[in-house]
Amino acid sequence: MLDPNDTPLSCRKLAHRLGVSRDTIWRWRMIILEQIKAITPAVLSGIIETDETLQRESRKGSREWVRHLRDPLHHPKPPRRRWYEYPKRRPPQVIARAWSCPILGVVDRSGKATFQYFKDTKQPTIEAVLVPQVASDAMVLFDGAPQYDAIAVKHGITYEVLIKGRRGRRTPKAHHLNSVNNLHFQWKDWFRKIWRGPATKNLDGYTRWMAARRGTDPVEIFRLIIA
Repeated sequence: MLDPNDTPLSCRKLAHRLGVSRDTIWRWRMIILEQIKAITPAVLSGIIETDETLQRESRKGSREWVRHLRDPLHHPKPPRRRWYEYPKRRPPQVIARAWSCPILGVVDRSGKATFQYFKDTKQPTIEAVLVPQVASDAMVLFDGAPQYDAIAVKHGITYEVLIKGRRGRRTPKAHHLNSVNNLHFQWKDWFRKIWRGPATKNLDGYTRWMAARRGTDPVEIFRLIIA
């Protein structure tokens, strides 16, 4: 599960491989994800790239629509349709944006990375997630959202803004967001496809799991989990 050379598998496929029940795999996966969430993110240094991506809110496994349809008097109607019920599975942009979950990617040039779900994109929320990860002598690259400028100024962080992730004519070639964009691509192209969008209640565990697999010793992570 933590070995970066081993492709993550669904609970059903992993249960078949190990010869145990799917429920056993699920319970252990949830135990490990909860413990990974408790590990304090490493402090990053040097040139740090940070940017956020969005993930659709998911209530997978909640059965709230099933309960509502069976007993509407005691189970209120859920606040939105299920995603597949929208025409061509494409909800209006207003709805899609309102029900999107932000995930913050932070990467330095040594390869260290964190990937964390947070509840909103307000400055205090981002500040609580980002600042503890930034070394005092680091240079942080942002994509231009005003919250990040305010955070950097408040905490005396050296930073540079890359509007829409692009360099200007005088911007050093080393200043780019390629690494954090690659982190986002890995999430969308690999993890999100495998899990078909994890339930939001488990999202932070899955995002941290992906970051923990990047060049990290799985034995060391397991020691931290059982410590």
